Amino acid sequence: TIDDWMPDPVEDLSGNSFEGKLLAGESHPKPTYVQGKFGTGIRLEGNTPQTQNEDGSNRTHQNPRVSWSDLDRPPAPDPGRLDLTNTNFTAGVWVKFDKVEADDSQIYIFHCGTPAGWAFFLSRNANGLWSFNFYGGGAKTAVKDVDANFEDMQWHHVAFSHASEGDTKTIRFYRDGIAVGAPMPLGTKVAPTEDERHIFTLGERNVGRFSTGLVGAFDDAFVTTGVCSFK
Repeated sequence: TIDDWMPDPVEDLSGNSFEGKLLAGESHPKPTYVQGKFGTGIRLEGNTPQTQNEDGSNRTHQNPRVSWSDLDRPPAPDPGRLDLTNTNFTAGVWVKFDKVEADDSQIYIFHCGTPAGWAFFLSRNANGLWSFNFYGGGAKTAVKDVDANFEDMQWHHVAFSHASEGDTKTIRFYRDGIAVGAPMPLGTKVAPTEDERHIFTLGERNVGRFSTGLVGAFDDAFVTTGVCSFK
């Protein structure tokens, strides 16, 4: 339903049954359905401002998001399908920003919380230059200072591929079907394994909170095995 949040959860068209709950933020409402790039998209208002605690410290708030968790609805699908950090895989989504903060911004696209975990996010500095960022298995890599216009309020495709061969891992970023920078090596830090939960989130981080984020819509998000390119 356009401008509403039904149906909830969002159907997973892959057949893996990772339906995504539409979750409200601490001060912003649930994501809603909007006109998308292909049919229907999902809009999130994720720039929840900081508030001040009584002691003068700043408090940030979690934003609206689309999320699947292995704690939500047993019997769960095979959560091991999300353990991709030692495999070849590719992910992407169409995005349309209604607003980009003037100062430093971090816009989380995907966050997959597993015993290893990985995330893909965009960041924008005060000079208007963008970075494409990935972390997985406790290591991080990025292509920085990209002159990419996301402020035109048009649909753009953002994606990455993750190639894994033994201890060598390589990330390649894409925007609108064009590679962004060179393939980037990813380190081999050992990630913490205490948290055995599997959570997959679109549009926000699973843990932690931040005040600059996404105001806009997503459409046609996917994660698939194999190293894919785009055109």
